[in-house]
Amino acid sequence: MSIGSLKNWEDPTTTCLPPDRQREKTLMNTLIKTQEPARRFSLVWETAGELTGGLREIAASQPERFPAEGGEIEISFRQGEDRPGFRLTRTSSGIEISHARKCDAFRGLGAAIMGAEVAAGEYTPFSSLGVMLDVSRNAVLTVESLKRLFRHFALMGVNTIQLYMEDVYEIEGEPFFGYCRGRYRKEELQEIDRYGDLLGIEVVPCIQTLGHLEKILQWPAYAALADTPAVLLVDDPGVRSLIEKMLDAVSSCFRSRRIHVGMDEAHGIGLGRYRLLNGDRRPFDLLSTHLRTVVKLCSERGLQPMIWSDMYFRLGSATDDYYDRESQVPAHVAAEIPGPVDLVYWDYYHSDPEFYVDWIERHRKLGKEPVFAAGAWCWGRFWTCYPRAFATIGAGMKSAREAGLKEAMLTIWGDDGAEMDPVSILPAVQYFAECAYGTATEAAGRFDDFDIPSWDALLVGGELDPNTGHEYEGGHSTNFGQWVLWHDPLLNFLEKHVPTEMPARCEALAERLAHFQERKPDLHLEFIRQLTVTLAVKSRLHLDVGRMYRDRDRAGLGRMLGETVPQTLEGVRKLALLHRAVWGEWHKPWGWDVIERRYAGLISRLESLRTALEEHCQDEARRIPELEEEPRPLWTEAQNSFFTYARASSSM
Repeated sequence: MSIGSLKNWEDPTTTCLPPDRQREKTLMNTLIKTQEPARRFSLVWETAGELTGGLREIAASQPERFPAEGGEIEISFRQGEDRPGFRLTRTSSGIEISHARKCDAFRGLGAAIMGAEVAAGEYTPFSSLGVMLDVSRNAVLTVESLKRLFRHFALMGVNTIQLYMEDVYEIEGEPFFGYCRGRYRKEELQEIDRYGDLLGIEVVPCIQTLGHLEKILQWPAYAALADTPAVLLVDDPGVRSLIEKMLDAVSSCFRSRRIHVGMDEAHGIGLGRYRLLNGDRRPFDLLSTHLRTVVKLCSERGLQPMIWSDMYFRLGSATDDYYDRESQVPAHVAAEIPGPVDLVYWDYYHSDPEFYVDWIERHRKLGKEPVFAAGAWCWGRFWTCYPRAFATIGAGMKSAREAGLKEAMLTIWGDDGAEMDPVSILPAVQYFAECAYGTATEAAGRFDDFDIPSWDALLVGGELDPNTGHEYEGGHSTNFGQWVLWHDPLLNFLEKHVPTEMPARCEALAERLAHFQERKPDLHLEFIRQLTVTLAVKSRLHLDVGRMYRDRDRAGLGRMLGETVPQTLEGVRKLALLHRAVWGEWHKPWGWDVIERRYAGLISRLESLRTALEEHCQDEARRIPELEEEPRPLWTEAQNSFFTYARASSSM
């Protein structure tokens, strides 16, 4: 736990969460980690060469594992492999890591630390193994947090990081670009790039040059550049000038000449101000025109662009579906894809390897060798959903390896407020990396939990959103662990979607997490444990309150008023304090206001429920109209229950 997070926890400034100062301090003191690593190492510096800077950073971050006085196991390095990968050889004093690339040496170090036996060598067909970090959907990782993640990623073998920044980077002369959003200063991005290079990681900017720009287009300064609230106005000189500034800003911060320019999900392009100003024009023609402009601007700056590929496949689908098996991309569409642009095939939804094989081949028919992008299933929830992540990552990476693709990445999206704990993504990244090296069955044994909870402990948190039997290919996984927390307790309009077994399941998860906490206390485990405790009682509230009211169960409503509602309020307040501490450990302060308002709104609605129950229990004639409405299912049982905060918190 960082000093910053401890400070934030000890001195909360939130107005909606009455702090219990002694409880906070006691809990905080119990969450300091004390576990010592089992093995101690000495790095043979005269063999390090270009690895020296990165090795010093890793050693400094793990002083117990790499003590200044040296350890009993020496680790030396030799550049000697003729293909991407490494080999571990036992020596009289320790282990020698023979490697091909810088990143292979760090993965070899990770394997050696965890006691792996890799005498036969371990290799990957991928030249680029990446992670895309979303730092613009409400939560902006601090520079120190990124460095911490980079160290973990390097030991897994990751050699590319894409920073997804819609507007959270500084552009000279554009004060409203990223205004009050926690944007990175130029010096911060340069430091991120420098640090990545130390660890053999290429940092690639991932921006948007057409859609997903509602956060800048909300300001009057950019009103003239908008087609729709989220999409730029194609063929506009002001838009071209802004894109030039975007490209100049990010290219000056990173040594990589690669850049992701987005271009996905530009919904409604040409149907807003563009049509008013210029009349009707086919959306694809506008997309093609704009892409040619962006590619030309990239070429002028020596940049190699890539884009998300869904725009082309949606054009061939009668239902605008990226994964429509009946989709046929017209020949003239394929012919208009600019030569200098790479296509990123993103697919987070399928567990059938054959689907990926088909879609890789469809990309090749467009004349492109795709970059494959899997998904970590961490969005729209507090904790990564490992069952769905492992199923889709495993299927996709198996197909990508067999198809001979050279580039793959794992996307870490932050949709719906970026509420998830960043620690929870690490098992998904480890599994992704092992799939790339053909060692997926060894993921748990390779997982380095030096400064984080264990693999087994983290995976318990991932059981919060289990496979319900209603999962379906191409769709979202249920996120009960998020939406049941935010669901309005008085309107209770999603009552039919709350699983009847949820209270008991959450109680069982809380007990298992408490066991791990006793062995290795940790802030992040306490956060997810408190979430399960809170969900156990809140899900019971949703299942019971409407039924008790409609059945005129006065005794039950009395227990609800005296026990369930107060327990839920207490659980939510504790959870909010822990969530704030987690946020402070990883993120810049911007964005917490969004989450704080969610907790404040939930607390207020629980208090409204308490007031309504008090009045009704005192006088049965005092009705509660919200609870009189018969609950109805929004979906059939064949569909799953994935709801956003906006959908779960209000029916209005």
